[in-house]
Amino acid sequence: MGKKIGLYGGTFDPIHNGHLNLVLDMKEIWGFDEMWLVPTGVNPFKIDQTVASAEHRLEMTRLAALDFPELFVLDLEVQREGISYAIDTLNELMPAYPDHEFAIVIGDDAATGFFRWKDVKQVINLVPIYVGRRSCQKILLDLEGDSEVLDVLKKGYTETKILEISSTDIRNRLKRGLSCSHLLPPKVMDYISKIHLYS
Repeated sequence: MGKKIGLYGGTFDPIHNGHLNLVLDMKEIWGFDEMWLVPTGVNPFKIDQTVASAEHRLEMTRLAALDFPELFVLDLEVQREGISYAIDTLNELMPAYPDHEFAIVIGDDAATGFFRWKDVKQVINLVPIYVGRRSCQKILLDLEGDSEVLDVLKKGYTETKILEISSTDIRNRLKRGLSCSHLLPPKVMDYISKIHLYS
């Protein structure tokens, strides 16, 4: 029997409690059976910004998901050569799992860039798009872009609980020797500390 699957991609550099808060909230609100976390191999919007290797980011995502039986981690974008595009992932997953009902989940912080996704019209015709809140700013109110894409984003907008945490801020705190134990899953914090990933 098919399942309703939410796909949540990201650089996850590192994955943190804000990411987990969003996906778990969206699972409950929209009734997903499972949420699949998809670390990007090469994020087209962060080609020069990614700090940790794909292997480290994948491992941190796996560690973050260990305590949540409803979370699964896909390594297909990490394994795929070149830039990671959602359309390629959908074209790979949908034939492999024909009984599953897929949807893409993004944070409102990614909504601005969504208009520039590769083959975005194909993406929105293939699966629903759900947008959860990552920040206190009403980002969708000021969005401008293709009307068809904008309508899809607004239709999928969801009032999730806000846990405003930034991977950039976490990396900066770690460089300064500040605690991040309140921002990251314990297993991820232990992994970062063990290999001195961002220090």
